[in-house]
Amino acid sequence: MNPEKAKSFSLVTGFFVLFVIAWYLFAESINSVLIPTPLNTFAALIKLIFEGATWKAFWLSNQSLLIGFFLAVVVGVVIGLMIGRVQWMEQAFNPWLTLLLVLPMSMMMPMIIMAFGFSLAARVFIVFIFAMPTIIVNTRAGIREVPQELIEMGRVFGANEVDLWRHILVKSAAPSMWAGIRIGLGRSITGMMLGELLLVAVGIGVLFKVFQGQFDPDKTFGLVGLLIAESLILMKICRSIERRLIPWFYVSKFENK
Repeated sequence: MNPEKAKSFSLVTGFFVLFVIAWYLFAESINSVLIPTPLNTFAALIKLIFEGATWKAFWLSNQSLLIGFFLAVVVGVVIGLMIGRVQWMEQAFNPWLTLLLVLPMSMMMPMIIMAFGFSLAARVFIVFIFAMPTIIVNTRAGIREVPQELIEMGRVFGANEVDLWRHILVKSAAPSMWAGIRIGLGRSITGMMLGELLLVAVGIGVLFKVFQGQFDPDKTFGLVGLLIAESLILMKICRSIERRLIPWFYVSKFENK
C-alpha cells in the first residue's frame, strides 16, 4: 500500500472509530430503548444477513434502482451531450431541466402514483427522475469545458463532426459525465428509499415498517447499516468502472498506479 492510500485508510478508520465511540457514549448516556448500542446494532445486522427475507426485500427494492438508474444514465448522458453541443436543444430543454432541479421531488410522487399506480413502473420512474437531472447537468458542463482550441485543431487536421465526437468531445467530457453518474447513483438510492417509505413499500420499506411495528430498534438500525453498506459497495463499483473506462484522468502525480 502506497503512502497516500495508507494515509487515506488511516483517516477513514480513525473517523469510523471515533463515530462508534461517540455513538456508544451517546446511547449509554441517554439510556433510551430507541437508540441501540453499536454492539447490539452489529449483532442485529449479522442476523439480518443470514435471513432470507432480507435478501428478498433487497432484491425487490433494487429492481427499481437498477432499471431506473440505467435509464437515467442512458437518457441523461445523451441529452447532456446534445444540449451541451447544440444550442437550440439547450434552449428547448433548459426550462424543463431547471424545473426538475428546483422542484421538490416528494411533491411529484403522488402524481407519479396517480399516473402509474402502485407498480414497478412507478418506482422505476421515481428513481429515474431523481437521478436524470444531475447526470444531464454534469454531462453538459463537461461538453462546455472542452477547449475550443482543441476542437479547432481537430478541424484543421480534417476531423468531421463524428470524429470530433469520438476522439475529442466525449473523451474530454468523460470526467464530468462520470461525476454526474456517481452523484446520480446516490440520488437513485435516495429516490428508491423515499419511494419505499412514503408511497410504495414492497421490499426494504416493508422491513422498516415491520421492525418499527415490532418496536425493534436493533434491527431497524441494522437495516440502515445494510443499506449504507450496499450504497458504499455500489459507489465503489461505479468508481472502479470509471477508473477502467477513463484511466487517463487518474494518471497524475497524486496517484501511483
